[in-house]
Amino acid sequence: MTPATKLQDAVSTAAPAKKNWVSFGFSYTTEEDDLNNRNGIMFFMVTIGMVGTSFFLAYFPDYRLRNWYQREAYVELARREAMGLPQVDPNLIPPENFSLPSEEELEDFEIII
Repeated sequence: MTPATKLQDAVSTAAPAKKNWVSFGFSYTTEEDDLNNRNGIMFFMVTIGMVGTSFFLAYFPDYRLRNWYQREAYVELARREAMGLPQVDPNLIPPENFSLPSEEELEDFEIII
């Protein structure tokens, strides 16, 4: 059998391709390979990617140390309470280091505390 007849036999026995098939770009030879490759890649990229990213974000360490400073604040409040000190020191910044405007300078400004 000559190579030309082998090629004709392969073409005649192959499943007929759909008339208006447009490839998704994953395989240009057969529609079945194109669909299988597209579905496999989308599965891994979307499903596994979303699940993996969600898992990673859920169990990522506390890089902003949010839990640490909240625990530290509770420890400091408990220490100040045990020593009989106020929760926040009113003289945290010494009054000599800043000056407040007088009542005349404030005039009609609304002060929201």
